[in-house]
Amino acid sequence: MEIWQIIIENKALIIVGIIVGVIVFIICHGIILKVLKWIFNNIFLKIVNKTCKIACVIGNWVRIIFTINKLENQVKELKRFAVEYKKSKNEFETFFTDPRDGNKYRIVKVGNQTWMAENLRYKMPSIKPYDNGIYYNWEAAQKACPSGWRLPSIEDWGQLVNYCRGGETAGEKLKNEGCGGTDEFNFSAIMRGYYVTDKTVFKFIGERAIWWTSTELDHQKSYVQCIDGEKCYKYNEFKENMFSIRCVKSESYDSQIVPHQRYNLGSQSGTI
Repeated sequence: MEIWQIIIENKALIIVGIIVGVIVFIICHGIILKVLKWIFNNIFLKIVNKTCKIACVIGNWVRIIFTINKLENQVKELKRFAVEYKKSKNEFETFFTDPRDGNKYRIVKVGNQTWMAENLRYKMPSIKPYDNGIYYNWEAAQKACPSGWRLPSIEDWGQLVNYCRGGETAGEKLKNEGCGGTDEFNFSAIMRGYYVTDKTVFKFIGERAIWWTSTELDHQKSYVQCIDGEKCYKYNEFKENMFSIRCVKSESYDSQIVPHQRYNLGSQSGTI
């Protein structure tokens, strides 16, 4: 009863207090709304906008990287398919058995030429056997190839390099895949280096493939053909040094083709 009596006696004061409270609430509510609105417009929206821009940039880079990786994989797959297709469709690839010793060689046709796709392994005087391979001095190399085959001249090598689109990249195309090449023509060059006779040491084993040619420079030197990295070029060497041999079939040379008229086959002077 006392509470109600107090309320009744102070009714006017209570009403005034309620009215003042409502007014204060309305005023404060408006201020709070404005503050919240300012925070939303000037801070929150800017943060969201920048975050979206960063996310878009990251997303674009991710898509670009993914696309590049996808294209690289497709290019690699196409190259692998092209090499495998050429190998599977090379109707000229077959084998030759040397009647002198029974050694069997894989042979391959590249353009108009038929080549042994392996280094010669015929044993004779003036040779140096090493790691299932044989090295010949120039005099022995002149007589090493079997009947129907010959030691290739620089013109023979030039025709081969020409067919492989020039000396700047022919090395990679002729090199065995295990040696870092693509072996597009099944030539399967391996990096055997050569033997320096007067120093009794091997050089460039695992680095270069070098073969004798039949072409002389003078009474002391003759030309060799070298695969070094992606390049394929000729240079001259002393005849007593020993190199590998690749034989070419005797009827293979097309005298109508003069390769250095179209491509720089590459050459170096002197001894390496």
